[in-house]
This record gives sequence, structure tokens and C-alpha cells, in this order.
Amino acid sequence: MQLIHHLVKRIQTLTDGCGYENNKVTLSTQADQNDRCPYEAGTIMTVTFGGRNTYFSSTHPMDAITRPEYMYSASLTKPAHRASAAAIISGVAGFLCFSRTSGACDAACHQQCIEEIKTQIGTKKILCIGEMKKVQDLFPNQIVPDPHKAELILLTVDGLNEDTQYEPESSAPMICIGPSAGGIASLLEREHFCPYGRTRKIELVTQSS
Repeated sequence: MQLIHHLVKRIQTLTDGCGYENNKVTLSTQADQNDRCPYEAGTIMTVTFGGRNTYFSSTHPMDAITRPEYMYSASLTKPAHRASAAAIISGVAGFLCFSRTSGACDAACHQQCIEEIKTQIGTKKILCIGEMKKVQDLFPNQIVPDPHKAELILLTVDGLNEDTQYEPESSAPMICIGPSAGGIASLLEREHFCPYGRTRKIELVTQSS
């Protein structure tokens, strides 16, 4: 099963019977682009669900109004469709408080954060699911394309756009990196790495049905 389909099924199962599938999800590119995570790629979006705004970095940014139910039966064969589903999942996860971190740290923290990821990775062979250019620049000789040869799997949210197969029984641990990946990490029950990420001010909005 593709990783994005696994996440869709996870959020569908967790919210089954709650009526959330009929609520509007607003995706907007009108978000502050100044605070950027050094590991994440793309444009920062605001995802509004249930009256709460969640921030999500996407390589396929869009402005749209949709509903969770639309992704439940979707094939999600195109990267842009998978990116949209990932943003919706992040918005619902944010509403459910699966993640406390929803914004990048101050740029002054970047170097210390990089030192901490170096400690996390060490000399391990790593598989990168997502662009994470900073990691690839730091560890060019440790990256492997085969998940069965990896000692550590790193995931950023843009990796959800890829045709990545989810192998829950994989022997390699996975770390989800960046502020946008907090809800995803919770749904996958994997470690989340964002030591200096900050919780942005929660903005509550009124949505019409």
C-alpha cells in the first residue's frame, strides 16, 4: 500500500462516525513564508479545518475548498493529488491535536538543529523519502535507495507526494522531520524530529456549513 493511502485510511478510521468527513477544509497559500524549516521544501500553506488553522509546507501549493470525504475514495495517482491529501490529513490531525508543533523555529536555531540531526543520523545508512536537500548535502555518502539496506528512514511531508510503498514491518526505524510532519508522525506512530519548532498562535475561524 502507498504511504499516502495508508495515512488516508488511518485518519478515516480514527474519525469514523464523528461527522468530520463532511466538514470543509480550506487550503490557502496566503501564509507567512518567512519562517522556514531548513529540511522542508515548497510553499507554506494554511490549512483550515474545524475552525483551526494548521501550517503545512507543500511542493504542490494550492488554494481550494474541499472536504476529507473527497480523498477517501480518490485514486491519488498524481503527485498534486497526493499533496492535497497530505495537506488535508495534516489539517485534520492538527484539529485533533495530534501535533503541538506547527511552525518552524527561528533561523537562529537552525545550526543547533542541524547539529542534532547529525547526532541522530551518525554513521547510519539512510533512506530519504522527500527532498530534504540539507540532509542530502550533509550525508551524501550515507544515502541508499533501497529501504532494505537502510538503517534509518527519514521522511519529510513532500515525500508523501511520491509513489512510496508503506512497509510497517520494516526493520529500519523512521523519523518524520520538520514542523509539518508532526501529525503525520503521530498517525504513523513514528518519531518526530523538530526540536525547536514552535507552536504558532492558534487562530480560530468561523466556518459556515
